[in-house]
Amino acid sequence: MTINCINKRLNQLIYLLLIALIALSDPKNVQAFSFLSPSSPEELSQEIAQQITKKIPAGKIYFKPRSFTNSLDKTVPVLSTHLALYLRSELSSSGFDITADNPDYILTGSFLDEGDKTSFFFNVEKTCDGKTLNFTSSIENKQISPELLKENLRTKTVNIASDLACSPSMFNSHLMNDKKISVFINPLVDAKLKSTSPFSENFLFKIKNEIAKYDSIIIARPIPVAQRGTRALKRKAKKVSNLKGSQTIVTDSEAILEGKYYISADHVTVNFEIVDHDGKIISSSEEIIPLAMISLPTEDEQAKKQASILGLHTSQPLPDNMIRIFTTKGDVDVTYRAGEIVTLFVQVAAPLYVYIYAVDSDNNINLIFPTEEDPTNFLQPKTLYTIPPEEAGTEIIVECTPEAPCGTDNILVFASDKNIPLPELTVEVDAVNIHKGTRSIRRTQKDQKKIAKLKRINPLDLVDYFHGAAAMSGARLFRDGLYLRTGK
Repeated sequence: MTINCINKRLNQLIYLLLIALIALSDPKNVQAFSFLSPSSPEELSQEIAQQITKKIPAGKIYFKPRSFTNSLDKTVPVLSTHLALYLRSELSSSGFDITADNPDYILTGSFLDEGDKTSFFFNVEKTCDGKTLNFTSSIENKQISPELLKENLRTKTVNIASDLACSPSMFNSHLMNDKKISVFINPLVDAKLKSTSPFSENFLFKIKNEIAKYDSIIIARPIPVAQRGTRALKRKAKKVSNLKGSQTIVTDSEAILEGKYYISADHVTVNFEIVDHDGKIISSSEEIIPLAMISLPTEDEQAKKQASILGLHTSQPLPDNMIRIFTTKGDVDVTYRAGEIVTLFVQVAAPLYVYIYAVDSDNNINLIFPTEEDPTNFLQPKTLYTIPPEEAGTEIIVECTPEAPCGTDNILVFASDKNIPLPELTVEVDAVNIHKGTRSIRRTQKDQKKIAKLKRINPLDLVDYFHGAAAMSGARLFRDGLYLRTGK
């Protein structure tokens, strides 16, 4: 950054020196020289900033990379990021305050590739009266790298970070607290599988790096429960009115960043939201990323295979807004190392009966809540439940041995407003909807009710059992879950 600033100032000095030399030799040439086309995005930004400062007094002005788009397809290429960076520097040095807090001016722009040159059109709107000032310029295309006119993953991460960190709500929260807002960042997950992937892990890593450049957000780090105790957490839970923000309790943060992505035939749509402890959305962002731009796998093959075998995404989708399970490391796809203590937290939005199962990498399924020692599973809202319960005096410690190697457990949570009798899980009976290792996609409610009448079922029919049992009793059924990965 220091090198860039030095080079920038050096270019400005050379530019001014040339003007002075021409003026001394022939003053009539000064006007002609000053209207030469810029030779780079940096010079263009200098020219536009000079035009703006001549027309309007310094004040609060707001813009971001997404403010500058391609006129034809409305994309935000690399060039947009450069323009936002250079204009921020130029206007700041001229006395403007770049802020989203009640700005005096809104700066937007577009550009159009006209073959031999790229034309730029900038608009400054006065927020007091809506009047707009227009500024134009152009650069010969031979002066612009073709890569600057393209989008890439970097521009996507820059756009998302600026959306999240620079929203008016985020700025107001930052201003009122007079400090950075502590935001806990959850994994970016496949909306269908609720698991991460090489793509999502890499993409989120880049977004974290971009967010860290802003002065409005500080990224919260997971705090082991052993260092804080659960009594204080349970007291805070009584004040929670919306489950979306409940994770702020165990992460000791002021807000939570959640991200999901949806895979289509030729693109991925990524959605992010930052929500506060009341579940209110502070900022959000959405980007469409062509698959051709992504080099890493977008799906976790193990999660995809397990979801198919268990029927998680071929069953009728269940709402997840009434129950939430999470850890101090996240609420969807988390990793623990050998020796770490795992504590699961559960909250409900209404009185519900809750059932929690762990599915290992070999699809072995075990009930972990309720237990034989404590069969009570009727949970109340505004209460933070821990698994294992604090009063049990037991801990879950990650151990990786040849007999029990590290891997991935899929934690399945079902909740209902009516108590559902639990079946015995045994591999001694065949799975009803599994044929030659493949689950039938033609399941009907009749099939699920048939399974729900059985006392003993194959573990792979568990999802269908809950669907059928809820339908038979007229109960409302909800589901949540997370992937718990362990490693050395």
